[in-house]
Amino acid sequence: MTSFVGVTGYSITLYDADGVSVGGEDGGTGPVTSEELKLNVPLHEGLAPDVYAVGFTLFHAGGLHSQYGYPDGGGLPVPGGPLLITVTDG
Repeated sequence: MTSFVGVTGYSITLYDADGVSVGGEDGGTGPVTSEELKLNVPLHEGLAPDVYAVGFTLFHAGGLHSQYGYPDGGGLPVPGGPLLITVTDG
C-alpha cells in the first residue's frame, strides 16, 4: 500500500478457525509515508493449537483508513493472500 499522507495508526485482530476474535492490539506509528511499515502480531500465551487469521486496519493522517484480511469479508484481501499463523503444541 502506498500512502501519500502517512500511516499514523493500526489495529490488528487475530481470529481462530471459526472466525472468532481471540486477541489483538492497536496503536500509533508515526506517520510513515515512504518506508516499510512493520507490525507485530500479538500471540497471547495459552493460544490453542490452530490456524489463526490476521485482520488489520491502517489509519491515515488524512482521516481515512484501509482494512485488510478480515474473515467476515470486510475490507480488502491481503496482497499475496491471507495472513495465516499456525500455532502448534510445544
